[in-house]
Amino acid sequence: MTYQRIKRAVAARLTKGIYHVGAIIALPGVVIIRLLRPIIRIRFGFFFADRIGHFAFDLEYCLSENALESQRSVRGGDFFFFEGIPANQQLAKLCKKELWVNPMVRTLFIANNWLPGGSEDVLLPARLRNESRDKVGLLRKTPAQLKIGEDDNHHALREMEQFGFESEDKFVCLIARDSAYLQGHLPNRDWSYHNFRDCDVSTYLDAAEKLSDRGYWVFRMGKDV
Repeated sequence: MTYQRIKRAVAARLTKGIYHVGAIIALPGVVIIRLLRPIIRIRFGFFFADRIGHFAFDLEYCLSENALESQRSVRGGDFFFFEGIPANQQLAKLCKKELWVNPMVRTLFIANNWLPGGSEDVLLPARLRNESRDKVGLLRKTPAQLKIGEDDNHHALREMEQFGFESEDKFVCLIARDSAYLQGHLPNRDWSYHNFRDCDVSTYLDAAEKLSDRGYWVFRMGKDV
């Protein structure tokens, strides 16, 4: 998909309400940023944060791209905003640890789109560029970028201890997709075309009981289950 087609596709979704006024105010700043291109590169980007699959992949992909660019000593700064309410707050927290994220970046992104010749100044999410797929083997060229810190691990352990879990215990995470999240958090769209991907969690019961008999905890993952 060309930059111009993407630009038209995201304009209606990203440009709304008060951000029109903010983008007008931001126009002179964008012009200055354009003039500084030969010295320093400043780019504006965003993540579709309301779908965890796209959010997780696109974030890791972006960080991997940045890691490769840093090896080439590219000077500049990248600034992001979230499109949609983050599906996972921990992932949003990790993102903010790694990147500069602020909702007002949206105004700069919009203002940049209003001016011609802005393709060099945007960082579009992988969801738009390659359908959140690593088609060129980028992730093999860098080590894993997203890492959970010790503080987060300790916090998770404290949460699990509420169920009786102890630090030396073994556990398995069970992911059984259903439509609860999409229907509950993004209700203004018909998501039924995804129903073929859903499954009945009760069909995992035998496996969960076998794991339990062998001393494993089994945690079902999901925002609303």
